[in-house]
Amino acid sequence: MHLLAQDAGDYATGQVAPIGDGQSVATDYLFLRIHGTATHIDALGHVWSGQSLYNGHPASTMGSRGLLRCGIDKLPGIVTRGVLLDVAGWQGKRHLDPSHEITVEELTGCAESEGVEVRRGDAVLLRTGFNAMYAEDPERYIWEFAGIGLEGARWLADRDVVLVGSDTLGVEVRRREAAWELPVHLHLLHRHGIYLVELLDLDRLAADAVHEFLFLGAPLPLAGGTGAPISPLAIG
Repeated sequence: MHLLAQDAGDYATGQVAPIGDGQSVATDYLFLRIHGTATHIDALGHVWSGQSLYNGHPASTMGSRGLLRCGIDKLPGIVTRGVLLDVAGWQGKRHLDPSHEITVEELTGCAESEGVEVRRGDAVLLRTGFNAMYAEDPERYIWEFAGIGLEGARWLADRDVVLVGSDTLGVEVRRREAAWELPVHLHLLHRHGIYLVELLDLDRLAADAVHEFLFLGAPLPLAGGTGAPISPLAIG
């Protein structure tokens, strides 16, 4: 929700007086739910199991004022090699089928076809064609969309990547009957400290066939945040 706190109407009605030589100023507010509404990065404390956050920090260090440990403010930014795996394009589709689980064979086949190799420290971005899929039926595709499963997450973690991103709401495959189960989040964030970025715009990279680039991403440093808006750049 984006609201103007002060705008031209305030000057027109005389509620605010111009400054100096007629100078006027507009200001605004932004109310944003971090997860599920915009391109964002998950903090390592976003998902956990038992009584411990990532790296053994007690879950009790989280309260109404945020995460004292594993918050997004602990991540100053990421500058690394980026790799786009355009799985939808590789399969010749506008978008992957709803609730399609991207397999290890598909990850390796796509990478081989693009001539790239997933390496340690990479930011791996997965394109499913979610924008096109969402445009067809928004209500359905909030609950059913393609992504990696636990097998794919293990494969990426074994390669010690630093980040996994996707054009979907959750990176991992979502099935309506298990919409709130997050095994990929647990495996990557909680067990391996691998960041997740969701709702990326990957269509332009795919259209230009850019599969390897410099990835730059600096999240908004929300103190104790479970995640933050991010506007990453790919520099070819």
